[in-house]
Amino acid sequence: IGNGKHLRLLLTREGTVIQALMFGKAAADFNYEIGDTVDIAVNLDVSDYRGEKQLSVVIREIRPSGESEIDFETLADYAPTTRDPDILTEYARQSLKRAISNKYFYAGEMTSVVTLDPAVEQEIMNSVKQTEQGSYLTLDPAYTQQIMESLQQEIAKLEELGKSPIIITSPIVRMYFRGLTKEQFKSLIVLSYNEIDSDVELQSVGMVTVA
Repeated sequence: IGNGKHLRLLLTREGTVIQALMFGKAAADFNYEIGDTVDIAVNLDVSDYRGEKQLSVVIREIRPSGESEIDFETLADYAPTTRDPDILTEYARQSLKRAISNKYFYAGEMTSVVTLDPAVEQEIMNSVKQTEQGSYLTLDPAYTQQIMESLQQEIAKLEELGKSPIIITSPIVRMYFRGLTKEQFKSLIVLSYNEIDSDVELQSVGMVTVA
């Protein structure tokens, strides 16, 4: 695809087939053949195409091995219950907890984070509207602004400690909170409890809340 500059690959595992993209790699430079077993690192990207959301699997790295980093069975299990690519992304992220934990946390080291007030999480979920094309928030603008102000204060606490801005939310809220904050807080790392290995040590230094 892309005049030969990119690849579209079909990946299979135990009967599950996933279509993936690999940018910047021509067929002549691809050193694998049909039937090879590989390890892959991927990004899950949600894009809008003709008014519908689509989930794309974009390969970041590929190497010979025995098991894939992404759990295709997770996507296959949940695909019959929902067509919302955002929700499928969340399920896939939870199956990648080891990789996510290794990326953001260090073994044997306490990591400072902030959390999200359960009352705020409930308000966010109450504002979710479902459509055939997916889900979106209808959160009150004034309430949203209060969340942003509180988040700014909590991020400042982490920065004073010399720590990365990480906030932990409940699994169902993560994608909505990320969508709510990504434009204003581009460096904010939003993780859910289900994406973190049980051996990771966390220390909460604050909570995003609305008075």
